[in-house]
Amino acid sequence: MLSATPKNSIFAGLLLCALATISVAAQENSAPATTEPTQESSAGEIDEEKRIENAINSLPDVLEIRTNFFTIYGDNRQGARRISEIARKLERHTTRFLGWDTNETGEKMTIWAELPPKGKEDMPAIFEIWKDFRGNKMCSFGGNLSQLSDFDIAYALAETVVRQYAQDHNLDFGGDNKGNPPLWLPAAIAAETDISGESGRALAFFSKAKKSTPLKFSELAEPRAAGKSPSENFRVNALMFYRFLRRQRLASWQRFSDLIEVILVSPESAFPESEIATDLLWATSFYATLERSPLAPESPIESQKRFENSLQFLVEIDGVERRISADELAEFHELLGVKKIAYVRVREIAEGLPGTNPVWHNAFAELGVFLEMLAFRERGSARFPKGGRYAAEKKAKLLEELKKVRAEQQTALELQGEIYDLLKARSHATNPNSHH
Repeated sequence: MLSATPKNSIFAGLLLCALATISVAAQENSAPATTEPTQESSAGEIDEEKRIENAINSLPDVLEIRTNFFTIYGDNRQGARRISEIARKLERHTTRFLGWDTNETGEKMTIWAELPPKGKEDMPAIFEIWKDFRGNKMCSFGGNLSQLSDFDIAYALAETVVRQYAQDHNLDFGGDNKGNPPLWLPAAIAAETDISGESGRALAFFSKAKKSTPLKFSELAEPRAAGKSPSENFRVNALMFYRFLRRQRLASWQRFSDLIEVILVSPESAFPESEIATDLLWATSFYATLERSPLAPESPIESQKRFENSLQFLVEIDGVERRISADELAEFHELLGVKKIAYVRVREIAEGLPGTNPVWHNAFAELGVFLEMLAFRERGSARFPKGGRYAAEKKAKLLEELKKVRAEQQTALELQGEIYDLLKARSHATNPNSHH
């Protein structure tokens, strides 16, 4: 279990001490001279300069890394690099599925990664979320960061992002909870980040999830204070709730991020009005969502077949139902029916991505980008009428993205061929009489 750090961080303390030393030295040197400088005073000035130089040199060597959402600083250089890698995975998920970008002011959120004090290298790992001097959310990591799992780091980053989003959009969580959103969303985003592209980790997660039980819905949706990584059962419930929401059929004009914002403020609106108790509705939804979750990644052949099927679409064009391939979708990108089916297919791909064989992961991800371009308009595109320059530009962008999809498909096929050739060679080496 993680605990919060004091707001006077280790690094900030070092910095303030050094600056205080410099300030005192500067004040002493700026005092008016009443006598001619002597050899002794000159020697004193040299000593003072050395003291200032030593104070500056005592400041830790800080690494700076910038990602889409964060500026990461750290005298713990290894920790800062690890945090940045997890941050980029989290950003890919958050941007793709929620459509969130950096905060409204355009400022990046600050992350600190601090080494433990000398002699306390085994100090427990800790993180804290608070505000910087601009009022934006920031997060500091301290202690022995090797004690933190990837999920713990992803959770701290996700909570920082969610709290910044709530602040930017003035979300009111009612009563004393204002500013404290329910923490199921950062827990879910962290879990998705942790298992994304990690087949073994996904398998282990869902194997444990099968033994979990649904929480009371009030426990899952309750706003909570910041700074503590949730229990394993909570993160399972959070991920199942998040995936349950992603399976909801939304109106064609509604974005998933709109739904999330509503649910954050009013969690009970996730379910239709009913005489059935909310806890029972949630328990039913929990088990139904869990049953649909993959327990193991597909074989490369299974993922290949599913990818090829994902490239085929049944669309109504001019009153006639037609089966068309992804290559033809760009021609009909302005049809509402095409946008709807692209939106549904994006969600299908998103749901299946954790169980996708790693060989085909990038191909599915690139196909998801292509379908998102079909399903959603770019910002500001409503100013352009149907057809004309905008339509031609959109079609060109779609065809360019489709080239990337086909390139990833070819890469997957080549890698898959190499894997099966290697398996055949090993099989023949161990059993020369085998014809398989």
